[in-house]
Amino acid sequence: DVVSIYVSTEGEIQTVDVPQLVGLTRVAALAALTESELTSAITTENSDSVAEGNVISSSPELGTTVNVGSEITLVISDGPAVPECSDVEGTTLASATAAFEAAGLSVTSMSESSSTVTEGLVISCTATTTSASLVISSGLENPCPALIGRGLASVTNSLEAAGFDVTPTPNTESTSPVGEVLTCRITGSDAAITYAAAAADPTCPSVASLTFAQASAAATAAGFTDVVRDNQPHPTIPLGQAISCTSVGSTATIEVSAGPALVAVPDVSGSTVAAAGVALRAAGFTVGTTEEMESTLPEGQVIGTSPAVGTEVADGSAVGLIVSSGPAVELVVVPNLVGRTELAASDLLEGRDLVPSVVSSSVPAGDASIGTVILASVAAGTEVPPGTVVVLTVAEAEAEADEEEDDDVLVPVLP
Repeated sequence: DVVSIYVSTEGEIQTVDVPQLVGLTRVAALAALTESELTSAITTENSDSVAEGNVISSSPELGTTVNVGSEITLVISDGPAVPECSDVEGTTLASATAAFEAAGLSVTSMSESSSTVTEGLVISCTATTTSASLVISSGLENPCPALIGRGLASVTNSLEAAGFDVTPTPNTESTSPVGEVLTCRITGSDAAITYAAAAADPTCPSVASLTFAQASAAATAAGFTDVVRDNQPHPTIPLGQAISCTSVGSTATIEVSAGPALVAVPDVSGSTVAAAGVALRAAGFTVGTTEEMESTLPEGQVIGTSPAVGTEVADGSAVGLIVSSGPAVELVVVPNLVGRTELAASDLLEGRDLVPSVVSSSVPAGDASIGTVILASVAAGTEVPPGTVVVLTVAEAEAEADEEEDDDVLVPVLP
């Protein structure tokens, strides 16, 4: 008979599906894992969308079949990350406040004038773990109250130095002294001023080709009570000569040439001639003559410039290049080679870094010059660069003519 024997395998491995965990609180998620006979590992990270303490994700995910007792990793939300001050600088007050409050911080703010940050944006902030203090730009400071009653030119310069665009309007009905500022109004970065003016403001005279003294006298004669000199570089108008005249009210500004703007010659040493030319033209210069000079630098590399590097010269000036022609070559004197044997002459040339090349020339048999140099391609005493080839003409005996062999001998028959 057949006997069936049943042997225990210590029980089958039990599995379970990962339950719904995302969105649950930490406590609820751990309870669900316990109920499914699973264990847990906890990590945390910031989240703007998942409430603090709730599950952001699980690994393995929902529905994955795992062995009973397996470890499930839960990522728990720490809530929104606390922003850095650098993250909110330059943003609006509303945006910065929302970012800090979302992270659970209380927010306070104060205003401060600024010439660089637009009105309403955050200039700076300080933050702790519980609060943030914001400094908000109120725009450019209003300097108007201190400017009323001052001269037009002085007020205009002050406002422009503070970053405002100035629009002056003359008031010919005022009894105040001509040129005195009457009103000032700031709108954003614009400054509108009115000033006392004569019934008709004077008109600038033609000042081209005049000295400043001559131009100033012409402006005064035209009715201006205030003449201001403004020196400006000019590439063609000579130093000290008037360029133009502009006026605001009773003030005439004479622009005077300060001569060509000076520019420092850039350092182009070590570059090729082509690269140096590009660099010089980019700096506003033209490329002058190229001069070669022996140097340890490789041939064709720029050694320096004329004028020298760093020299301040007029914009557009020509700058010459000094270029290496390579190291100086020490010449070698060719020795007297005629009459020497081929071997002796070759050794002598090679000892002086010269290259021998031998050709033969036939001479009669028995000639005393056979085996010796009878001609050299470079005369003795000539200075040549190392490596020069010197052709040696060596005498050799003429070959003797072979006698013809004839087996038949003809005997002449004498009469």
